Parts: sequence; structure tokens; C-alpha cells
Amino acid sequence: SPGGQVNECSYPDESDEVRAMRSWGDALYIGTEDEVIPLYGESFDDFALSQLTAFNVGIAGRFAMEPTPFGLAFMSYDRKLYLYPSQGVPANVDVTTSLIEIGRPLRTKLEAIKASDLDNVRLRYYNWGRRNWLSLAFQDSSSVYHTWILDFETRGWTELSRGVSALDVWEVSSGKRVLIGGGTDGFLWVLDDLTGTYAGSGNYAAATFKPALMDFGDASKKHIPFYIEFELSDEAMAADITVNYWLDPEDADSPGTGTIVSMGRVQGSNLYRGIFRRALCNRLLVEITIAASANNNKIRGLSLGARPVGGLIKGVVAA
Repeated sequence: SPGGQVNECSYPDESDEVRAMRSWGDALYIGTEDEVIPLYGESFDDFALSQLTAFNVGIAGRFAMEPTPFGLAFMSYDRKLYLYPSQGVPANVDVTTSLIEIGRPLRTKLEAIKASDLDNVRLRYYNWGRRNWLSLAFQDSSSVYHTWILDFETRGWTELSRGVSALDVWEVSSGKRVLIGGGTDGFLWVLDDLTGTYAGSGNYAAATFKPALMDFGDASKKHIPFYIEFELSDEAMAADITVNYWLDPEDADSPGTGTIVSMGRVQGSNLYRGIFRRALCNRLLVEITIAASANNNKIRGLSLGARPVGGLIKGVVAA
């Protein structure tokens, strides 16, 4: 310490094992397997631990806390992904109820994270150009590695075709960033590159976008979905896209074979629209898959048209 100055304080529960530490909002957040407490202060004389737990949930491991402009993201010890949206330091205040579970659509997949490899769960924020991502990498109980992306702009999750065991963001030149993954094969893989530095003439990886089940705001009422539409940055991308849907699937994670929606271009724009056939449901599952290709384009927004169905008509049979 500079000038020999030392300020020591003990953790409130000495039986806990510290699993992660991360600076956020003028405090150092210290996480164990069952709680997170901030260390705050402005000088060597007044550094101190909060008297109350900030979050009554633990931390998965040392790489599982990541600051973002939207809040502090972290994977809990019980395999849930949270976001603490405030920039302020919760000194002596329990703010567990303020946490937002941003990993809810992946709950069943996160529950399968390998228990012996929690310390290697990785979170990394990647913001450059049109990317505004929180990337997540982990190993499941079958020893298979997965890489998931949360797009903060669309609030949707997408799994990349390659699972990695480490994540990092490199600035390859002034103002140009690339998302890098460390593979179990000993190689470094470019997971996303908008700079053209590494992509070369090869194909971009295939991708799948499947949001959570849509109940149209009222799961107790049946709806008729009419159409789905999106805008493409370039019409060349249309040939790479396939849209499937399921009506009231019993298992949203393994819904079986879906029904393909035939997408057609709306005249005079890059807007594409597909009509659902004989669709009546309480909940709708949609999956958009993008094949590997050299097209470096994007989907601009996604909209769904549907209307609720009135009460069922009951017939009466005379005796």
C-alpha cells in the first residue's frame, strides 16, 4: 500500500468462501455462494463493508460478474442470471428485490450448468457498432460448452454455433472491437467481427433466434396470430432465413418439428411478411434460423400481428 497505509476489515461471515469481486458504482462487490456485500469508501481511512447484505443470492464464480451500462450482470450460485440496474451503491440496504432476472428464457438450460465448473462461467459485455451484447459461456452437465448472446436492444437470446470456455473483447485497431472466444481445442475463435479484420471471405456462423413463449399478454385467452414480419438491411439475406412456429407446445425447449412460415417481400421495401395458417392458440413459439453465409447483414426489428378470440359458443341439445 502507498506510504504503508493499511485498512483492514473482516468479512461478516467468516465461514463463507469469497467466490468473486467486481468494482461497480464506486464500490467493490464481494460475492460468496449465498450473498453479495459491497465494500465502499473514499479513502484509506473510511473503507468499510456494508452492514447489510446487498443481494441475498450468491455468485457462481470469479468470472460471473460483469459491469454494463444497463447495470451489474451476474450469474448466481443457483444458476440464475440477474441484472442489478442501479448505478448507486446500496450501502446498508438490501436491494435483492431490485434484481431483474434477465436469464429467465434460459432457465432450464442454465440449470444444466455443470456444478463442478461454476467457477468457469463467463460473462463479457461487448459493445461496438450495432452490437450491444452480453455474452455468456458455460459448460453443461454433459461436458458440452455453450455460448449465448443477449442483445440488449431486442431483449432476445441467441445461441452461437460454437461453444467456448473463455470470452474476451479485443480492440484490434483504433475504435474497432472483436468478440473472441477461447475454444477447448486450444484455438482462439472470432465469435463476432464487424471490422472485416478476421472475417475474410469465409461464411458467418449460423444463428438461431427463439424468444420466450408469447401469450399476447393474457395466457388464459385464445388468440389468432395473423402474421409475422421483419425488415432486412439487405434483401440478399432473405435466402438465408427460415421461420418456424408452434402452437401451444408442450415442451418449449424440445417442441419437435415446427410449421414453416412462407415469408414474402412487401413491395417497395426490404420488409418481409409471413402469414400463419389456421393458427389458434394460447401461446405461440416462433423460431428464426439464419444459415451460414457470406451475407453480413441484419434483421431490423420484428413484429407480430394477432387478435383475441371471443368466448366459445356452447350448443344445447334438446332432450
